[in-house]
Amino acid sequence: NIKAIRFAYAFDDDNDGCLDLSAAGNILWAIDADSDGRLDTLLDTDDDGDVDEDDAAGGDDLGRGIDTGRIRAVKIWLLVRSASPQKGVRDQQVFVVGDQRCAVDDYYGHMLLETTVRCRNM
Repeated sequence: NIKAIRFAYAFDDDNDGCLDLSAAGNILWAIDADSDGRLDTLLDTDDDGDVDEDDAAGGDDLGRGIDTGRIRAVKIWLLVRSASPQKGVRDQQVFVVGDQRCAVDDYYGHMLLETTVRCRNM
């Protein structure tokens, strides 16, 4: 009952052992939107430290392409749905799942799970 799954990546482009941060000191979560093997789209467009409804849907241009070999962490979003409908409870929400907005309008229960995995042995 998985409705959506998305991934975003934090990176160390200058290979100094520290994640690259925004001007406000937040982790830069990026994706490869054009599937060319390089991270090119920033998801936290308002630079508040999280990816949410206040960010531009689909992200914004990162301004440079980051080699995927520089990835140091992965943020995972998983939108799940209950196995059966909930009697008399209509779920009408829009979930931010990485670079996507997932609208639900049904009688199933939905939950958005989010975690961050740090990559080792890079």
